[in-house]
Amino acid sequence: MSPPLSLVEWIASSLDDLKDFPEEVKQAVGYALYLAQCGEKHPNAKPFKGFKGAGF
Repeated sequence: MSPPLSLVEWIASSLDDLKDFPEEVKQAVGYALYLAQCGEKHPNAKPFKGFKGAGF
């Protein structure tokens, strides 16, 4: 059995904003978020600078 996925925390209008994107973009972002929930990193993902613990 695999470990549970980490939760995604949506800030302000970020989820509503994502819903307005084209389907192809939503799928790409969704997959990248899924990988992050699994503790992995999408090859195109870059951590924010200045956030403690954001680097992989």
